[in-house]
Order: sequence, then structure tokens, then C-alpha cells
Amino acid sequence: MTSNRPWRRCRQLIDRGELEFGTLRYVSWIISLLFALVLILFAVSNREPVAFAFWPLFEYGIELPVFLAVLVPVAVAFLFGWLAGWWRAGSYRGLARQRAARIDKLAAEVRRLRAQQNEVDQTRKRAAEGARLTASSEAARGAAEQELPTRPATTALAPVAGPAAPSIESRPH
Repeated sequence: MTSNRPWRRCRQLIDRGELEFGTLRYVSWIISLLFALVLILFAVSNREPVAFAFWPLFEYGIELPVFLAVLVPVAVAFLFGWLAGWWRAGSYRGLARQRAARIDKLAAEVRRLRAQQNEVDQTRKRAAEGARLTASSEAARGAAEQELPTRPATTALAPVAGPAAPSIESRPH
């Protein structure tokens, strides 16, 4: 549903990416310059003095050019309007500060967790490399054992046939 309010329409265009802030900045400057031109033309056209008297309060009056009598109250009204808008937006600014602090906190936590994950990945990589080296050394050892010539199994010596060897007791002393 589209809104007929221009600022909402602009916000929708910005959200969809059809309008950029840079474009709005130029439009804002053009409107401001046109407004300033109208004010200058008004001031130049209305320089006649006008007398203002505050009879019940003061006995004397003031003479001001018409443009000052009109533009000064307008400027004061704009100032009060700006201050009211700034005051009203205070809660939004506070909320924005809280959210920015939360974003910073979460970003720091993400950095910490990524560093921790990097350490875990490095540890796993070193463990995998160690396991690979262990497996390759065991495989090399197994291959080396297979390549060695096999020794014949040692058997007990069979008695030799023939005269019996003299025993120790029968030997001359």
C-alpha cells in the first residue's frame, strides 16, 4: 500500500533503491536556494518602514521595515518548530545510540568468535597434519619391515651322533 505522504513515499523509494540520499541532497539544496531567492525578493520589495506600538505596555513604538516585521517572526517560528522536532526525536536518537552500542558489542563478539574459530581450525589442521605424519611414518615403518630379509627361525641344536663327550667328572684333574 502506497502512502500519499511525500516523506513516506521518499522513504519507500530509498528503501527499494530507486532514490539515493545524494539525489535528495541536491533536491534539498535546490529547494533551499529557491526559498532563499523568494525571501530576498520579498525583502527588497518591502523596505518601507512600519510603525509598531505596544500601547497598553509601552508609550513609544518602533519603526521597522516590513520585511523585518514579517521575516523575523517567521524565522523565530521556524526555530521553535526545529527545536520541537529535535526534542521529539530525542527518544529516537537515544534508541539509535542504544542500538549502535548493541551493534558494536555484537560486532566485537563476532570478531572474538571468529578468532576463536580460527584457533580451533588451526588446531584441527595441526592435529590432522600430525595424524597424517603419524600414519605415513607407520606406513613407512610397515613397508620397511616388509622389505627386510626374514631370518630363519632358530632351532634347538640336535645331539651329534658319535662318542659321547667326556663329562666334567671324568676329566683328569
